Amino acid sequence: MVAGQTLEWTRLISPGDIRGSIDSWLEQMLGLLLCAHQQGTSLAREYVRHYRGVEYGDTTSPITTPRWDVGQAVDSIVWAPRLAQAAITDGQVKPEDAWRRVTSALVRRAMQEALTPGRETVARSAEAVGGLWRRVSDGDPCAFCAMLVTRGPSYWSRRTALTRGYSGRSYHYYCGCTAEEYRGRREDWEPTAQEQEYIDLYDGVHTRFMTGKQTVAAMRRSGQGLLNDAVVIENRGAGANCRIHPSQLKADPSGSQKAKHTGRHARRL
Repeated sequence: MVAGQTLEWTRLISPGDIRGSIDSWLEQMLGLLLCAHQQGTSLAREYVRHYRGVEYGDTTSPITTPRWDVGQAVDSIVWAPRLAQAAITDGQVKPEDAWRRVTSALVRRAMQEALTPGRETVARSAEAVGGLWRRVSDGDPCAFCAMLVTRGPSYWSRRTALTRGYSGRSYHYYCGCTAEEYRGRREDWEPTAQEQEYIDLYDGVHTRFMTGKQTVAAMRRSGQGLLNDAVVIENRGAGANCRIHPSQLKADPSGSQKAKHTGRHARRL
């Protein structure tokens, strides 16, 4: 919803008169982000409450939500028309081209801002009770995020669970991951059926002395039907020119989903 609406409302900006048309656009965008904040925190509160009740019988631990910060919301989107205006003023590009060039990045940023309140609710609530953390995907992860999921509750702090160490960023664009609290011994963690598929994929391609980057690349090559950035498969049969995107493939429900949490992986944790 946020991505589509953000793209739709880019039409409110007149590239030839950005300063004169920015107010109506900004008003609509702030309303959209406020709605996303309210919905995100509400859904996350219900998720945390349900998760704690089912997993730990806990109905009393605090659930902490971030407050709406209109200044931060403005900063998260207003850079786009400013950047376009600067390019126009410098005579680098035509007004229409300048605005078009920033819209895709604007959509990505708006999506990230819309996901942040829910993520922060889960993370802050987990931080309030301490314990271990684990990375949780949205069910359609990239290879990097799937690799982090396979580690289970192996993170000792919010920072290590949420941050990509080499970049310092919490999530990449279009990332649907979050981090979840885990109470108990790390070795007692049981992955879901889908998480087990990521574990099987990892264990099938990872070899000793492989770097994380090499492992991610190997997972992409073998992750068709599981990873949203898996290598595209070419059909070399009758339709030799047909290229099949991984999103069109379905995982075999009778295969690795039934695999068990291997002792080798348990030791790797």
